[in-house]
Amino acid sequence: MAFRFLGYVVLVLLWVCVTAAAAEKECEPPPRRDREQPIEELNEESFGHGTTISYKCRPGYVKAWLIKVQCNDGTWEHLYPKKNCTGISCGHPGDSDYATFELVRGDGFTFGARVTYTCNEGYKMLSQYDYRDCRANGWSNEVPHCEINKCFPVATPANGRIVQGAKVQLDQDFLSGDIVIFGCTGSFKIQGADKITCTADGTWSAPVPKCIEITCQADYIEHGTILSVKNPAACKRRGCEYIPIENGRIPHNSEWNQPFPKWEGQTIDFYCYRGFLAANKQTWHRATCINSHYVPEPKCFKTCDHSQRFHYGHFNSNYWNKYIEGDNITFTCNEGYHPAEQQTTSSCTKNGWSPFPRCIPRKGKL
Repeated sequence: MAFRFLGYVVLVLLWVCVTAAAAEKECEPPPRRDREQPIEELNEESFGHGTTISYKCRPGYVKAWLIKVQCNDGTWEHLYPKKNCTGISCGHPGDSDYATFELVRGDGFTFGARVTYTCNEGYKMLSQYDYRDCRANGWSNEVPHCEINKCFPVATPANGRIVQGAKVQLDQDFLSGDIVIFGCTGSFKIQGADKITCTADGTWSAPVPKCIEITCQADYIEHGTILSVKNPAACKRRGCEYIPIENGRIPHNSEWNQPFPKWEGQTIDFYCYRGFLAANKQTWHRATCINSHYVPEPKCFKTCDHSQRFHYGHFNSNYWNKYIEGDNITFTCNEGYHPAEQQTTSSCTKNGWSPFPRCIPRKGKL
């Protein structure tokens, strides 16, 4: 009877062991983690139930808690699921004059992020690299540098002259946006563009024009012929007509005391209404009739207020500066803040600054 009882006990123990062994499966080597690596080298092909592996952060990442996984019946389980290694912060990548930057990789200025810099219109990249990467030891490369594009000097055409130019010495390089206007002397007229502009890519918008002699076509006389032509140089260029000016006007003394059209070389004065300025950023401006149109073009531009305030930042400008449509301005955010749009430049438009500056707290700042 005793032997039979012992037999039952042995069978029960064997059944328990087999069941436990079947329930406690081994684990294969844990999968590779992008931000963490095992503290000790793992050479085993399998790991028993209950095995615990501790991890450390890979270079560029930090942790605030122990990171462990445990084999549980053939599956690796994270003992602290909400505790992971996080990327080291590199801080703000740095602003560049005449350029803006954009975050093209990553969610913030942390390890693995990349920002690329783009030069403003009319500028070119001088630095070898136009990007910075957030690495374990901080930002790579130096802050990229941009320089304004330049156009080669222009020569005065034969029998012509430079009516208006941005440079006193025409043998100097011209900057993006500079305009040169040509005129002809005596009985010569322009062939080609009378105005050329230094474009944003550093090339002239058109070739330098030529001055060709003005000739008049003799009238056809029915049943007759022309025996001679007297004073052939008396051909006159067509003048400049009166033009309305949006957001400005030509005062009465110019409109009525000096009738239109204006002839070559004659001038008009015009002024802009409140909130608008001429291209010279003054209320009043003078234009000259050249080659049948006014130079500069009588036009009034909307102004933008650079003293306008916004939260946690300021415009980089002196009080005497004036800004009109097409002008750009840079701004700086206070310490602990950065631009919400990842750029530090705004443009003056008919509707004001665009985009309007907005500074937000840096990640981690309360």
